[in-house]
Amino acid sequence: MKLEKRKVINRDGIVEELDIEKIREKLLRACAGLEVNMVELESKIESIYEENITTKKIQESLINSAVSMTSFEESDWAEVAGRLLMMEAEREVYHSRGFSYGNLEKTISLMLSYGLYDTRLSIYTEQEIYELNQAIVPERDMVYDYAGASMFVHRYLLKYNGKTHELPQEVFMIIAMLLSIHEQDRVKVAKEIYEGLSLRKNFFGNAHFG
Repeated sequence: MKLEKRKVINRDGIVEELDIEKIREKLLRACAGLEVNMVELESKIESIYEENITTKKIQESLINSAVSMTSFEESDWAEVAGRLLMMEAEREVYHSRGFSYGNLEKTISLMLSYGLYDTRLSIYTEQEIYELNQAIVPERDMVYDYAGASMFVHRYLLKYNGKTHELPQEVFMIIAMLLSIHEQDRVKVAKEIYEGLSLRKNFFGNAHFG
């Protein structure tokens, strides 16, 4: 049976055909600019597939495959695994709360309602939050190798009812906003702090980042 005709279970529990092109798009993004052969990882899909497998399990298996392919000679596979994990985290957040990047105001409102964010964030106006939202760069999630991404996703992203509800760049921006609350131009300072946090690859330790 061709892979394209095989059935999988999506995150909503609905049975659908395995979308190979969608997987390829993710792999292309994960491998972009790195010294790896994407086809090697794509070829793992055949052995990963099993009856009634979930799309989440396929993604996790591809991440594990990339980790196992990492070696001294082919160290870039660790970055591929990190990127895939970050993409999986973003997908999980979207499934949990219904939106991804692009609405910081909604994120703050939601997390405040859950009691997960500091209420001092309420001092920021709608216009200020809009401006800070525009400063967020989602692509910076892609700078972590597997060890760094795993630490970030599993240790630092806030969860509600066991499901991840926060994205990596939101973590940096919220920290920046809290540190800037008492500044005269808090938006300007928050942007500067965010830039420093989101661009500093060794924020969680040099050993974990590419």
